[in-house]
Amino acid sequence: RGLEKSGGKLKLRSHVEQVVVKGGRAAGVQLRGGKVIHARTAVVSNASVWDTLRMLPEGAVPESYKKESMSTPECDSFFHLHLGIDAKGLPEDLDCHHVIVN
Repeated sequence: RGLEKSGGKLKLRSHVEQVVVKGGRAAGVQLRGGKVIHARTAVVSNASVWDTLRMLPEGAVPESYKKESMSTPECDSFFHLHLGIDAKGLPEDLDCHHVIVN
């Protein structure tokens, strides 16, 4: 509901073949069968980092990032928590980040 409330759409049973990148940002996705869905604001991936990187066209991310991410060891089980916050007052150039704990 939160996604739709913010103008997003969740597409079930839609196999993504490739993330469409334009101007250095994810601009949509190409589905199996060739249909392209354009994103107004963002593309969100629920796939693993390994699968997401495979869906990006060559050169879409720096090789150093790709190499580091692809070398992350897979694990049998993990827990992750996604939190949303009210970003009022945060600097506009605040980078997103992730933490991997082994």
